[in-house]
Amino acid sequence: MQASTTSRFKNIKLGEPIEVVEMVRAFKEDPCPDKVNCSIGGYLNTDTNEIHLFNAVRKAEQSLANDPSLHHAYLPTLGIPEVNKSAIRLLLGDDHPALKGDN
Repeated sequence: MQASTTSRFKNIKLGEPIEVVEMVRAFKEDPCPDKVNCSIGGYLNTDTNEIHLFNAVRKAEQSLANDPSLHHAYLPTLGIPEVNKSAIRLLLGDDHPALKGDN
């Protein structure tokens, strides 16, 4: 089997920038020494090395922790088989040898 030299993703256009990523980029590029990075729901006080969470983040975390229908179990070591097969199909094509024996 010969490897393909063209990507099936070559015609996909880039999406709009993700706001939080743009905030981090802008923070890094800002030369102001008194800047505060609030892009991830909190900020790091570099003088005390303490992380200060925003109240909205703390409330959301507490809400998730108190919801008995949610769990924080790890995925199986090899991931979710259906997701793995779909990724192989997407990336390598339906006829890839990794999918042989797939029903």
